[in-house]
Amino acid sequence: MDSHTKRFFSDTRRVTMAMTGVGLVLALTSSAMARNVVTQDGADSIAFEAEDFFTLTEDDWRMVTTASPITSPTGVDVLPATANVSGGAALLHDFGQQENSVATYRLHFDTPGTYRLYVRYSLFENGGVLADYGNEDSFYRPATLDATPDVIQSGFSYSNVEGVFGWRNTGTNYTVDSTQLVAQSANLAIRPRENGFVADRFVLSRVTDLSTSQLETLANSSNNGPVVYYNFEAPDTTADNVATDASFNGRDGNLVAIGEGTFSYVSNAPAVLNNSNQSLLLVENSTGGSTGPYNAANLNYRFSADELDMNNDSWTFSGWFNRDANTDVGKSGDDFILHMGGGDGFGGGNELYVYASGDDSLALHNFYDPNGDNEDPASVRNVELSTTGATRGEWNHVAVLHDADSGEMSLFLNGILVGTDDDFNLNLDQSVSVIFGGHTATGFRTERWFDGMLDDIAMWNRALSVADIAALADGTYELPTAAVPEPDTLTMLILGLLGLALFTWRHRR
Repeated sequence: MDSHTKRFFSDTRRVTMAMTGVGLVLALTSSAMARNVVTQDGADSIAFEAEDFFTLTEDDWRMVTTASPITSPTGVDVLPATANVSGGAALLHDFGQQENSVATYRLHFDTPGTYRLYVRYSLFENGGVLADYGNEDSFYRPATLDATPDVIQSGFSYSNVEGVFGWRNTGTNYTVDSTQLVAQSANLAIRPRENGFVADRFVLSRVTDLSTSQLETLANSSNNGPVVYYNFEAPDTTADNVATDASFNGRDGNLVAIGEGTFSYVSNAPAVLNNSNQSLLLVENSTGGSTGPYNAANLNYRFSADELDMNNDSWTFSGWFNRDANTDVGKSGDDFILHMGGGDGFGGGNELYVYASGDDSLALHNFYDPNGDNEDPASVRNVELSTTGATRGEWNHVAVLHDADSGEMSLFLNGILVGTDDDFNLNLDQSVSVIFGGHTATGFRTERWFDGMLDDIAMWNRALSVADIAALADGTYELPTAAVPEPDTLTMLILGLLGLALFTWRHRR
């Protein structure tokens, strides 16, 4: 790095440090993003991957995987492909030195007691020289659960460095009392101390002397986060034709428009969603039925059976919808909210769909084709649940629950059970995308695609409880959120000061 470049970064750093003193940089870069809630399964321990955080603050965290190794500024692989990382990923505190970065894990315990903290980790250093490792390769932990992380946790072994992971019995105990059980939650937060730490896995156990082999074989506790979640919130935009997956599972959805159909984010959201400011507006104005023109848009994602087995496993769909108050001449008035499997909503094969129609009707249908030839009349409608009360032009919440254990399919409207069916078969084609706001046919009956707004679209690979679905409908369920500072006067001031540093650097050359 030449002297002019060094001077520029030095000037910029001085400006940044000066602004930090009055809290400006924190306001610009701070973010909070919720992810997962880990639930104890009646065992002595609660175990979870470090990358399954509930919230992160600041921008110095980085997810690292063996599939995409990250190299430090000095050329050292932080997580090489040969790393013995658990789950193929870990949470790295980045090469900066923002000690305000906090990773929080929200835990639901079912057994009171004293729990010992264990951590699986790997150290790294920018210089890649063991002599440079010091006690700064550590993190701050809370003195008690739910407290601010301000107690130094160190004592890590230098045999676990640069992608070589090992366990540390921290010797730290946390007390879980009755106020933190079942419906109550407890937070464990960590804050990096300077640099040099990659967190891989955490265990809280009532056993204080677990061996390495016991820790390695201990299964992760249940994680109740959604497998996909689209909240359509800033900074996400539709400019890239993609809806960002806010579940942090990387399942970004595809936004597709045909003909004169359009998709966009608009400033309208259900009133009960305190953290929601935007929704997805899908405009459909198809006419002519089977002959077109076809003008519509949808959101879609193709799930592999490993991600979400629609036929054999339990799953839950949840979402908000607000249908266009005006029914255009020539339109059927049907608005498909969810479509799984092949087909176009006319029951010609294996397909499951939820749609609203008329002024206030909502229905769930499943068609089963025992011959697998997508031909009527072989396919049989074996789920037919419907209700009224989904008023057009208003926000309504819909949920579909498939419980593979009980063999039941249920439909909910605004948190209330519409009905349950236990006599059905599923043979949904996993090679086609799940459609939110339409069906799979782009050249036939697209007037059945959705016309209006969708919000907080989510799916789980488990059956939620009736209480969970009620909480989703009243806005109290813990779903991922993103708090992103708005580009206001403060942001412009910061950018201006950084520009001044650049101007000064250029004129010193």
